[in-house]
Amino acid sequence: MGIKSVSIQMKKHRNYMTSVKPVPSKNWHKIRKIDGRNKLYGEFDYQIQIPTHTFLEVRMWCWETWGPSIEYYWYNDYKRSYACNSSWCFDTDFSSSSFGDRHRRRGGIGKIYLAGDQELDLFYLKWKNK
Repeated sequence: MGIKSVSIQMKKHRNYMTSVKPVPSKNWHKIRKIDGRNKLYGEFDYQIQIPTHTFLEVRMWCWETWGPSIEYYWYNDYKRSYACNSSWCFDTDFSSSSFGDRHRRRGGIGKIYLAGDQELDLFYLKWKNK
C-alpha cells in the first residue's frame, strides 16, 4: 500500500510540474538593436528581453552554444578576462540591485546580449518556433 501511494504522489508531482511550465506565446521575446545609451554598445549589437521562465533555458543554450560568459554589469570591467565571451552575455538584473530591494528589479525579465547578425541568426534558428 505504501508503494502505491508513493507512485500516485509522484504522478501528481509530474503533472503539477508539466502543468505549471508556461508555454511561450508567439511573441515571447523582444529583440532590439542597442545604441549608444547602452554601456555594451560597440561590444554587442542586439538585446533580447526574455521572461524569466524562458530566460533560464535560453541562457543555458547560449552557454552550451558559445561557451561561458559573464553578467552584463561586469562585462566592461572584465572583457579581457577568459570568463568573458565576445559572442554573448546576459543580464539577470540582480548584480545592480540590493538583495533586499525588490522594487529595482525588472519583474521577471532577463536579457541576453548577442554580438551580431551571425549570433542572432543562430538564435532565430533555435528559438523561432518555440
